[in-house]
Amino acid sequence: MKLVGLVAAAVCMGLAPVGAQPGNAPVNLQGAWRVVSTTGASPSANAQPSLLLFTGRHYSILRVTSPQPRAAVADPAKASAAQLLSMWGNQGFVANAGTYEYANGTLTTHPLVAKNPDVMKAGSIIVYSAKAEGTAVVLTEVRDSDGPVTNPTILRLARLE
Repeated sequence: MKLVGLVAAAVCMGLAPVGAQPGNAPVNLQGAWRVVSTTGASPSANAQPSLLLFTGRHYSILRVTSPQPRAAVADPAKASAAQLLSMWGNQGFVANAGTYEYANGTLTTHPLVAKNPDVMKAGSIIVYSAKAEGTAVVLTEVRDSDGPVTNPTILRLARLE
């Protein structure tokens, strides 16, 4: 009888860590976050400023995506098109907000307003896989309205509050 109890305990102990492995826990996105590093399409060990906000149903993302701080110009009225593009173009800054759903490790955003008009077209979505790694959250781009993302950016987020 003792042997059956020991075997049962050993089996239970062997199975317990499976559900507790990092990344298997549900991700609590609600709150304020910042990007601490990126890998994949836009790698950066020291990410530029960002702020990601998630409420119960809505989100907002503001993120400098360039590898270096964006250059400021003394007088935007006198700046060249190249200077303005480097400061405000799609390659250096992302801004969008809307509603989101999170289920089974998948975050789907539905932008309602965005810096880039293409991002806020009717039916536009951005889908990420989301997993917890300790106190961080890792978001990996999976697909958008155009289909699967072939070279995804992976964002490592740290909670601000």
